[in-house]
Amino acid sequence: MGAISQAEPVICVKEVWLKAYSTIDSNVRRSARMGVSMKELSTAEWYVMESLWKDSPKVGSRVVADLKDSVGWSRSTTLTMLKRMTDKGLISCEDGESMKVYRPLLEREEAARKETENFLERVYHGSLSMLLNHFVEKQSLSREEIAQLRRILDQADEK
Repeated sequence: MGAISQAEPVICVKEVWLKAYSTIDSNVRRSARMGVSMKELSTAEWYVMESLWKDSPKVGSRVVADLKDSVGWSRSTTLTMLKRMTDKGLISCEDGESMKVYRPLLEREEAARKETENFLERVYHGSLSMLLNHFVEKQSLSREEIAQLRRILDQADEK
């Protein structure tokens, strides 16, 4: 489907968001108040976690090779990160037959959820409607994208 004019999707999406805003925004604020405990990941930690989420368990030499290929890290940099992240409780390290074996102790979905909540709170003061309004005003949405947003909001409204 082709994109529709800028004015039409903005009006449609804003109306849909006004309908479900209170439900979604209250859920985000409730999560923030509960102080869900998950350690925030640095950019470097995300690199290591992505390697482990992709394929785990993984021996240290495979993590070293992954991060050399993806971000250009040296062996010592990767091993230092693995040690620090083990000490922080983000990953586990077990002695294998001849090498250490690493596993993530944090699910990717949980990390992504927390990162999203932190971004929303930091940049948009916890307001989901401000975030979405920003994107809707800056981009032209197709009818398909608008329909998808409506489905998401209808599901949120039913909860």
